[in-house]
Amino acid sequence: MNRYKNNKKASSESVKLCAKWQKEILDSTWHPFKIVEVEGKEIQEVIDENDPKLLSLKNDLGEEAYVAVVTALKELHEYHNSDDAKNTHNSSEKQVIPKIWDPQNGRRATVTEALKYISNRVIKMR
Repeated sequence: MNRYKNNKKASSESVKLCAKWQKEILDSTWHPFKIVEVEGKEIQEVIDENDPKLLSLKNDLGEEAYVAVVTALKELHEYHNSDDAKNTHNSSEKQVIPKIWDPQNGRRATVTEALKYISNRVIKMR
């Protein structure tokens, strides 16, 4: 659904929406997760699909925007609960931790892959 006929206005609105949702994702008072039991034993935290903000996002902006926000929330939550996070920052805060991404394979790049990429770029610049 194209709500904007003017590309400039659409681009401006996109920037505003991205900034709004980045702020929402990093808001430490918003916790759109619920605790569930898996097979009657293990307890896990999963996205609460009935969270009002997430429902509003899905209804207003569609599935693609919803999936992007939920993915970011899950990644932050996963990192926030990792041993690395407990050793590096205040565990009550949500923080963005930059990672090198391998877009061809849709995953984080390994250190070896990152160094290989950087080396190749330096060689090409000579």
